[in-house]
Amino acid sequence: MSVMDIKGLTFAYPNGKEILHGIDLAIGEGEFVLLCGPSGCGKTTLLRCMKAEIAPIGERKGSVTKRPAKEIGYVFQNPDNQIVTDTVRHELAFGLENIGLPTEVIRRRVAETALFFGIDEWIDASVHEISGGQKQLLNLASVIAMRPKLLLLDEPVSQLDPLARKNFLDVLVRVNRELGIAVLLSEHHLEEMLPLADRVIYMKDGKLEYAGEVNGYVNYVLTKEPAYLKALPAAVRIAFSLRGVSREYPLTVRDGRQYLADYLHRMDKDAEAKNRWEKARKLCMGRTFEKTRGEGMDRENACLLVDHIWFQYQKQTPFVLKGLTLRIEKGEFHVILGGNGSGKTTLLSILGKRQYASRGKIRLGKEKKRPTISLLPQNPKAMFSRDTVEEELTEAGCSEALVQSLKLAELNSQHPYDLSGGEQQRLGLAIVLSGEPELLLLDEPTKGLDVEAKEQIGDYLRDYVEQGHTVLCVTHDVEFAAAYADVCSLLFEGEILSTEPVQTFFEDNAFYTTDSRRLIRGM
Repeated sequence: MSVMDIKGLTFAYPNGKEILHGIDLAIGEGEFVLLCGPSGCGKTTLLRCMKAEIAPIGERKGSVTKRPAKEIGYVFQNPDNQIVTDTVRHELAFGLENIGLPTEVIRRRVAETALFFGIDEWIDASVHEISGGQKQLLNLASVIAMRPKLLLLDEPVSQLDPLARKNFLDVLVRVNRELGIAVLLSEHHLEEMLPLADRVIYMKDGKLEYAGEVNGYVNYVLTKEPAYLKALPAAVRIAFSLRGVSREYPLTVRDGRQYLADYLHRMDKDAEAKNRWEKARKLCMGRTFEKTRGEGMDRENACLLVDHIWFQYQKQTPFVLKGLTLRIEKGEFHVILGGNGSGKTTLLSILGKRQYASRGKIRLGKEKKRPTISLLPQNPKAMFSRDTVEEELTEAGCSEALVQSLKLAELNSQHPYDLSGGEQQRLGLAIVLSGEPELLLLDEPTKGLDVEAKEQIGDYLRDYVEQGHTVLCVTHDVEFAAAYADVCSLLFEGEILSTEPVQTFFEDNAFYTTDSRRLIRGM
């Protein structure tokens, strides 16, 4: 029995651009379906068309199952976009109050939902005091409290750190398996998603190009969409590089390590197999950085020196940054990783002069000249003020080469707010790069990007650094950091705990590291 039937769905926005083309799709009761595809292919539009209350405005043809609002839950990409009340308890009760349940039923549902999701210990906390991971968990809990039959999620973990992301997905699997709620999840990061899915739907240019079981999707990508290969789990990529196309592939780190152990045991007398393994292992090791860096507050080759800064948003509230010290060198791609709420965005705001430290100093390099600085915020929508992409690019003074490299020319006629999340990221990046700042500050630049767009931006930023500019990037995307960074720092509880060359940083870590590293560790 299906909870959602879509037949011949075609959709075009008011500007005339057709986003969806003849979509036929059925979601079965209790299914866990993964929806993936390049940025701008229509995933978010398709999800929104399934829930009438947030369906986009435009011309629509075809049929979509109509269900009451409470039967279809929706979790947005940005945790802050969905929270409407002041405390966790009130947020859990808000949806239940709106569907008119009696007070005693609301109280009971709030209690059991809090216990199921493990949020009972912070149920009376202000929504402004909890981390991004907790906010997204609260959004999921608030939706599930209304007992929906279908749960739609639009890249729900793209703004969460690796540990918060794992916690969210663990709870989501329990919701699907224990409560029998059907799940349709849109996501670019397939490393953790594929092993969870019963079925995969792949979209491209507004059409469903593949719909079927997981291993069939893996073979589809390997044979027909090689550009999307890097989106597949590390275990799949390594198995493919060693043995080529197969009927089944390991999807998890555990299965991948078992696969490798078997391969290494069999390859003792096979020179060609050994050669393939060495090549695969080298790729798994990622980028290396050999340059000798300065130490402490030495001004030589320094772009900016952050010297024991403290920061709090209001008096009587806890300090967000606590004596933070950081050395930013010229001509480096420096990445800062850390949990949600650890102070990463706050640090960028201070460096970009949007906030000012309570104590401590930002020191200049040897020339004692402040570098020109541009900041790409976490939400690029805040940067847009024109009616079309072309007007935004013209006002910012973006060169034709920059527009072409970020593939923005084909979006010229669209309103910036009608773009997908990944397309908005690319437009925001073009605007901040237009002035060629000496220090570029990036807050989650890969959020909402598909693997191809991420690679294009990573290559562009590497070239930008090679030209002598400096990039300081805050991200939860460890794969992106491992592929493009020179230096990585870990921010925890308002302090920088370590700053190391990229190869050393990911080699020593167990959680803030790539699945490729986990796969080959000790082999």
